[in-house]
Amino acid sequence: MTPAPDFRIAYRIEGDYWNAYLANPADMRGATLLASISLALVPVGSSEKAKFREIVEAGLSRSLGGIEFDDPKPAPLSERAGHA
Repeated sequence: MTPAPDFRIAYRIEGDYWNAYLANPADMRGATLLASISLALVPVGSSEKAKFREIVEAGLSRSLGGIEFDDPKPAPLSERAGHA
């Protein structure tokens, strides 16, 4: 079994984009942008939104030696605002 990573993938709506960041579990300090896509291309609840998430997670997993990611969880309360 692969140990739990000391990071998470954080998805955030920022302006007209949905951005994926590599972030520490507690907050966004020092987060690194992994990928970004126009919100017009990934409507809420769409299969395209799920595919974008799959692409980001598969790419990161492959580059880190096969780490598996948990199902999405809500953002920490300190990060929730607007569409979060």
